[in-house]
Amino acid sequence: MCSAAHAGHTQKLYLMLQIAKLEVLCFFADFFALIKTYCIFMRTKHSHTLAHILRKTMNDKDYQEWERQVEEAKKHNNRILIEFENYLKTKLLKPNTIKNHIDNVEFYANDFLLRYEIIPIEKGFLEIGSFLGDFFIRKASWASKYTIKENIASFKKFYTFLNETGEISKNELNEMKELIKEEKADWIEEVENYWNNIENDW
Repeated sequence: MCSAAHAGHTQKLYLMLQIAKLEVLCFFADFFALIKTYCIFMRTKHSHTLAHILRKTMNDKDYQEWERQVEEAKKHNNRILIEFENYLKTKLLKPNTIKNHIDNVEFYANDFLLRYEIIPIEKGFLEIGSFLGDFFIRKASWASKYTIKENIASFKKFYTFLNETGEISKNELNEMKELIKEEKADWIEEVENYWNNIENDW
């Protein structure tokens, strides 16, 4: 009788610990989602600052033309991203996984590739090294070893999609994969050094 009561108490305690563990995990998931939302807000704010700087260095006509080209490029990118999202759905991926892939490619296409010059998203595979090895680490406050790997997975899926739809060649896709294979370790080392240096400064 006593043994049965003890077993029941142990089981109840175990369930309580599991519930507490889940609550902690949910808290951190919400916390990191909030951080990412804040970083996206700051990213938008910095984009407006960049536009302000460009505005001062161009005459009205050139600046308006630049704005027009950027908006056209974003419309083009967003149409492709919708097609990419539909493609991912056919792969039976989880909604959150699809969203992460879309967010990663959207940041790359509409922030990085259009930041200093207008680079077509179809040619973006040539710029992945500059993005993951430098820009992403400095500008994305959520940059980490994990998010570097997450972005690599997104880019592989995205440019495989573009290859399957005839937007890029097989050779171009292989060129991107070879770049990732050769430089991935350097990108991860760079992001770890970046955060270690910040921690040491504190």
